[in-house]
Amino acid sequence: MRVTVTMLSAMLLGLLTTNVVAQSEYAGRGGSGAVNSVYRLRCVDRIRPDRAHSSTGFGHKSGLVIAVEHLVRECDVTTLRITAPVGDSTGVSAVKVDAELDLALLTPTVSDFVKVPLDITIDTSLTMGAQLSTWGFPYGYDGRIPLLSVGYLAGVAEHGIAPNVVVRKWVVNGAINLGNSGGPLLDTRTARVVGVISSKLAPIPKDLEARLETLAKSGSGEARTIAEILQHLRNQTQLVIGFATMTEDLRRFLKKNGVDP
Repeated sequence: MRVTVTMLSAMLLGLLTTNVVAQSEYAGRGGSGAVNSVYRLRCVDRIRPDRAHSSTGFGHKSGLVIAVEHLVRECDVTTLRITAPVGDSTGVSAVKVDAELDLALLTPTVSDFVKVPLDITIDTSLTMGAQLSTWGFPYGYDGRIPLLSVGYLAGVAEHGIAPNVVVRKWVVNGAINLGNSGGPLLDTRTARVVGVISSKLAPIPKDLEARLETLAKSGSGEARTIAEILQHLRNQTQLVIGFATMTEDLRRFLKKNGVDP
């Protein structure tokens, strides 16, 4: 039997909606959009071709894919692939980034790749304690359907990224893992995007982090292996706290690049 993209999409959606009673607000709201427009991103490390990077992205009504800058920064963009849950895959023909906000806009090589884009909220404020969710592809997960993670708005953090430059981020009390970066942060009341997952909290003193990075880049073969193992263990640390780009910064980033939010 031949299975078309439309049929496969319906099958995957069925897995998400079976035995679920529709409510005005529930953790899985937005799952139908996630099945159609949350993508797995993979590319080869531009410095270490033997390594690969993986994260999450999602479709926008402009036909572009929203992702994180730190993925693009570390990878060979010519190898970057965007894969949809239904199996469709495409390369990237253009990239626009904002390193301060850790946001990227990817232009799929296939012009009509984004089928069902996610809507971005026009409300730039959130109530503390609001239930939020994200869909994505955390490290170690190889399934085709993006995984759901649920949490609550816990606060707002200020990150000093340069002298006199501070970026504010949503703080989410939820399971955010390596690979979730670039995933949409949704308000479960509306299933609209209110931010973009950027990182998880895995604290380490800055001097130790700098030494670890130096060891991984310029140490001996054995030292690099040890550094990679330590970094891997650090990535597995989970304090159930994550950070996301705020709504107003996401909308500003899109407008700056000539895209109507």
